Amino acid sequence: MAIRINISRYGRVVGTREEGKKVQRDIVHSIEKLPEGGTLIVNLRGVKVLSGSFADEAVVIPYQRLVSGEYGEKNMLIECSNREVLEDLEAKLERRKLAMLGLGKDSQWYVIGNLNKYLQETLEEIVKSKKVTAGELAQKLGISVTNCNNRLSKLYRLGLIKRERVNNVTGGILYFYRSII
Repeated sequence: MAIRINISRYGRVVGTREEGKKVQRDIVHSIEKLPEGGTLIVNLRGVKVLSGSFADEAVVIPYQRLVSGEYGEKNMLIECSNREVLEDLEAKLERRKLAMLGLGKDSQWYVIGNLNKYLQETLEEIVKSKKVTAGELAQKLGISVTNCNNRLSKLYRLGLIKRERVNNVTGGILYFYRSII
């Protein structure tokens, strides 16, 4: 299930920290309404100016709390095709060492924030595969399973992928990793 919140309903120019705090309450309320595994889509279409102060309060702080596990297993995406609008949001994410998935035109996805080349490569393969185990992904990437598990753990902690725990038929625990888009 996904819930979409349109930031343009608060104005086409959103700039103050106080405005951001008001929107933060609505975003947190929307996150709390989501079922486990649900996704909040923060739609920035129609917004012409998004200041760093507003972005930090309205989007980055709730996202940081979300990826820390405060709200359970839920996800958040940005929907915006204007890179200029995303600049201050991206700077605030990078400052907090976070990254978010975004959706642009024709559902093309991108990452904003702090994500190194190797994690980006791993994320791209997960999005392409939709559902994969660490062993399968390690083989596709040509890396060790240990290295792959480290990358998957980082992506999961950043809130960029989902992890599903299942009991392995041969004993033990098996994790499947999924794209959130």
